[in-house]
Amino acid sequence: MDVKIISQNKVTLPRQELLVEVSYEEITPSRAQLKRSIATKAKAKEGLVIVKSIKNHYGSRTALVSTYVYDTENAMKAIEFPKVLNKNGIKKEEPKLEEAKEASE
Repeated sequence: MDVKIISQNKVTLPRQELLVEVSYEEITPSRAQLKRSIATKAKAKEGLVIVKSIKNHYGSRTALVSTYVYDTENAMKAIEFPKVLNKNGIKKEEPKLEEAKEASE
């Protein structure tokens, strides 16, 4: 799998937005494989990479991948929706039932 960063934008949020072109041999790589390769290329931790979308080019073995690389894990969990975190294999910690009862009392 060949990864090439097309554009890299630093926004006001604590993250970078990357647009990456991926060339592959057989099937479209999974989100986990993409996260690993993009983290290596962007010199970031794999746990701070969120794959937003994968757009395949019909008839070719390339895809455009939109990703976010966060500065910290806390910022990522505060900004991203739980559904997006789950799709990327990251669990958002929710307060346990006992802790929620204690907080409400």
